Amino acid sequence: LPPGAALWLQLGRRPTGMYLVASTQEDADGWLDALLLAGYLSGANRLGPLRQTLQPLSPSPGANNA
Repeated sequence: LPPGAALWLQLGRRPTGMYLVASTQEDADGWLDALLLAGYLSGANRLGPLRQTLQPLSPSPGANNA
């Protein structure tokens, strides 16, 4: 792994997953907080607010999108 703070994410029930490597421990802590919040919202069947938060912003009416 490259240098930095690493997090292992287990995907599913099998021992498969991925590493996320942050450049600093502070960044890794932020990722962990976000993952824990997403897990809590998922377990509480509150995925609507999470989906809404993660959706890209639509351009403003009249904005120059060139």
